[in-house]
Amino acid sequence: METKAIKCGYGDVRIRRNGMQNEWKIWNGNLLQKVSKLASNENFADASLGQDENGYDVIPLVPELDALPLYEDGETIGVFDCADDCWQVLLQCESKESAVAYFDLLVKEGFVERTAKEMADNLFRQYEKDGLALHVLYTPAFATLRIVTEPTGKATFSQSTPETYEKRCTTMLTQIGLGCDAPGRVHNDHENDISMSYVLRLCDGRFIVWDGGMPWPEYEERLLTVLQNQTLEGEKPVIATWILTHAHPDHTGLFDVFAEKHTEDVVVETVMHNFHSEYSGEGAWQATYHNKLRGEIAKFGAKAIKAHTGMDLFFADARIEIMYDQELMAPRPIRNLNTASLVTRLFVEDKSALFLADHADASSKSYPHFNNGAMRQLFGGYLKSDFVQVAHHGLGGGASRELYEMVDAKYVLWPIGEAKFLYHKLGEKSSTAFFKHEDQLVCHAFQRIYVFEWTDEGMKWTAYTTFEEYKRRVGV
Repeated sequence: METKAIKCGYGDVRIRRNGMQNEWKIWNGNLLQKVSKLASNENFADASLGQDENGYDVIPLVPELDALPLYEDGETIGVFDCADDCWQVLLQCESKESAVAYFDLLVKEGFVERTAKEMADNLFRQYEKDGLALHVLYTPAFATLRIVTEPTGKATFSQSTPETYEKRCTTMLTQIGLGCDAPGRVHNDHENDISMSYVLRLCDGRFIVWDGGMPWPEYEERLLTVLQNQTLEGEKPVIATWILTHAHPDHTGLFDVFAEKHTEDVVVETVMHNFHSEYSGEGAWQATYHNKLRGEIAKFGAKAIKAHTGMDLFFADARIEIMYDQELMAPRPIRNLNTASLVTRLFVEDKSALFLADHADASSKSYPHFNNGAMRQLFGGYLKSDFVQVAHHGLGGGASRELYEMVDAKYVLWPIGEAKFLYHKLGEKSSTAFFKHEDQLVCHAFQRIYVFEWTDEGMKWTAYTTFEEYKRRVGV
């Protein structure tokens, strides 16, 4: 009886014994590193599903990927470990018709569509079947179709309508000034007086926090004071989601401090991130810190949200749109963690705010490992927003002038210390000197506190020149 040849799925590896050596065939991508860990196991080949048409044993390495139907309209660029039990299958896709045909094939294979969205010319879909969630993104600018798998129990699906909430207060967005310019802290070029700390008070009294800053006492006092001052009387601060854009200490250091010292002082409901795999670039040391952060999320008892480009998430009166994540770097490795920054856009009433974190938009021979204008190519005019946070603190390797021109923001949030700003003459750089239009409000963090408040009369803003002035004027 003739044995039917086995097709090799996206989660499989093929092996054929040739004398004393094994001959391997495997998809491109960092799947190879997982194979290398298992290849020393003498019984590895015993798990064979059978042989393919060329006599190779087909061995399941990532079984959940075999639930995906094979794509017939283009090459498979690679299979990539994206961490947190997520895998990405990256496919060459030359047309919208080919992408839609694959969407239809997924439904035919029993996947249930949960989300359908267009972002400029990009198509985003989410599916679910038998405990497996799919986040699928077609990007015509790159002629790619990206399929990210995630266990349904861990996955978060986009929301099309806001959650039910009670309006109890006004909505407020606060940019917290940088404590490293405090008296007595000596500045030098090697000291990181660069951090990022933003707090949005939702109209139901909860908060969204972006990063937080360095693990220094000045930062700790400022963030905790803002949260407690803006919390409704008699209540404990509740953070609906804490967004960790990327795991550099000037962004996540304060999250470490709060997890160590303030789990009884604040409630954290969810933490949003997209940490990359140890196989994706910066290696084991970064994976160790990512694991530390995962442990701290657990200390808060918070749900981890793995954020994928295209998702929309509602928190009371605010919508968060995911604009860029580390998965879009594939097939290139992550050589600089800034390129893995999670980029989000906030919508409150009639205003939008683009938080670029340290997104490395630079596109030149000097920065071959950066994002190379990816967001500009993906979204173009779709990036238009009322607020923009200056990428990488306005330092080298941040966003380009072209990106800022596309965003065309009226309000510029600049997370930088005054000493660093003056030392590097950031007001004179070609990319950041763009922020000199008369109709723009440029908010340098320095030691200041900026508060934007949505009132019945519209959005109003207040600037406090120092943290001490903020405490005095708000009655802390």
